[in-house]
Order: sequence, then C-alpha cells, then structure tokens
Amino acid sequence: MRLERRERNRVALCVLERRGAVVWVRRGHAGGAGRISSIPCSDERAAQACLDAELAARVADGFLLTDPDATVSDPFRAHDAKKRPRRFTPREIGSRIEHGLPRLPAPFSEVLDAICSAAAVETTMRLARIELEVDQGDRSVSVELTYAAGSGENVDDYDLESVGFTLVLERVWSEPSDGVELDVFVDELRRVRGTALVARFAKAVGALRDYSVLRAIEVLEVQRRE
Repeated sequence: MRLERRERNRVALCVLERRGAVVWVRRGHAGGAGRISSIPCSDERAAQACLDAELAARVADGFLLTDPDATVSDPFRAHDAKKRPRRFTPREIGSRIEHGLPRLPAPFSEVLDAICSAAAVETTMRLARIELEVDQGDRSVSVELTYAAGSGENVDDYDLESVGFTLVLERVWSEPSDGVELDVFVDELRRVRGTALVARFAKAVGALRDYSVLRAIEVLEVQRRE
C-alpha cells in the first residue's frame, strides 16, 4: 500500500507491504529511489499486526493512503493528481474493516489498529464522527464511525450513514461507568480530512485512563452492527 504526504515542494512517499512473516517498508520522496527496509516477525499474524501498526503510525503522521494495492516493487512515484484515488462508500469501509481484522482472539490494540487502518482512506461521504462506547456488563467496547454528505453550515441537514462494530472482550479492565467514553467529531466538515480524524481518534484512545491495561486484553469476537 502506498501513502503520501504533500510537503512544500515535494511529496513524501511510504510503501508498506507484507510478504509472509516479513513487513517491507520503502520510504523517501517522489523522484528518488527510496530506501527499502524489512521487519522480520515471528509469524504471519505478528507481521499483520506490525503492518497495521506501521500504517496507523503513518496516518497519525499526516500521510494519506492513495493506493491500497501498491507494493515495494512498483515504480516509486506519487499518485497522479489528475487521477483521483478510489473513494469507498461507508458500506465498503465496513467490509474493509471486517476483512482487515487480525485472527481472533487478538489484543485490543491490534484490533483497533486494524479498524483505524481500514478507515484511513478516501471516502464518498465525509467522515464526521467516531465514537467509542463501553459496556462493562457485556465486557464489550463498541466503535462507530459516522459519515455525512451534504452542503451548508447546518450539519443537521446532512445525510448520515454509520458503520458500527462491537468488540467482545475476554474480561473487563477497570470500573468506569458505562456510556460513551470517547467521542471525536468534526464541527466544520470541510476543514478536517477523514484520515486526520482517524488519527485524532487513535491518539485519543491511547490517552484513555487505564488504556495500558485495555490494549493487551484479548478481543474474542468482533460483531458488525447494521
């Protein structure tokens, strides 16, 4: 997969690819050859978790996923600005998340990285809100992404579509009250890219109280909510 970050007079590129139990990374700027490195992992599951973490880190650093199918062997050049990258519908985002999940059971941090990585793409509707909700009784955490389409300053007039998942945990991790623990949203839809909102959400989850415990708790099942 190829990610890009446009700087003043050049474009920074990063290509990530998993081949078996090895993650390959190619970094540099458009017009150069780039520098290739590899990250050996213990097995394919660990390599996929590494790939998801690398992708989440690049998105948090301002990179945009422009080609999910690119490999480190492809020509090292920026995406053609005249050819717009594919835009995914909210339903397709949901499918991307389902297919990109690690093999369960898996640590919460790996599942969250996979969700954020799958959502960090161009979309047909603007990503407007991401919620994380806790239900200690059912030992679950739900994540919901809300997309909006419309124009004007009144967001209430926009068409909304949501994609939600419930993560069933092996156990509870603390004793917070049930309800929305985290709610990241955009007031002015035209000013914040969806990828930036995903990065903001991932950073906010990492800052939650007791997240150091939650991140290692196994997720037993992921249920998609329609």
